[in-house]
Amino acid sequence: MSNIVADRIRVQVLKYLDGRAPVKLSSMADHLRQNHVTLSELRDADVRDVVQPMIATGKLSYAPGLKIKLAKATE
Repeated sequence: MSNIVADRIRVQVLKYLDGRAPVKLSSMADHLRQNHVTLSELRDADVRDVVQPMIATGKLSYAPGLKIKLAKATE
């Protein structure tokens, strides 16, 4: 996956999570595939590869039920 695709995923993940309740990674990946033509071939693993560092840096956090949400600092 290129850095350009990873940046696009990162931006779309933040937009998707803004104001939403915590969601599962697979739901987020489905949304990105369905709503962004350039991301239609996206795999769940591609989203996970972008989301994991975002969790490690504190931009995102886990919620109960292995769901992902924006971290308090970014809300």
